[in-house]
Amino acid sequence: MSNYGWNFYESGEYVDALDWFTTAIKEDSSHSDAYNGVGWTMGHLRQADSSVYYFNKYLARDSSTFKNILDFYAGLSFGYNAIGDDANARLYAETYFFGNQNAEIGDPDWCFCHKTDINQLDVRLILAVSEYRLGLFGNCQSSINQ
Repeated sequence: MSNYGWNFYESGEYVDALDWFTTAIKEDSSHSDAYNGVGWTMGHLRQADSSVYYFNKYLARDSSTFKNILDFYAGLSFGYNAIGDDANARLYAETYFFGNQNAEIGDPDWCFCHKTDINQLDVRLILAVSEYRLGLFGNCQSSINQ
């Protein structure tokens, strides 16, 4: 079911995508990709607080490594940034996203496969913006220069 949701998401039909993803969660509450879809879709619908909620809801039940865990961490970085929680945006960008990349499997070249113009440089920018807002100017400059 989440595949249909991603088709709608990729064509910018976010309300329809949300319907498919939430239906997928109702049918299988352990399906990580459906939570991932709801999180990213809510972000595009300008509902960052709901985006954060769904990413965290799944991570609370399974925080082990799974296929798209970096998508969750990137989504949380964007979501927390959007609601003005710079401490958590920084935490998820620096500690969880960049701290869990695995160079052996290509993670430093991460991009969000359902919207490939979103990549690790965007997460790096969120990290720098959060550090700037927190007054961590040296860290901000280091993040930009990496």
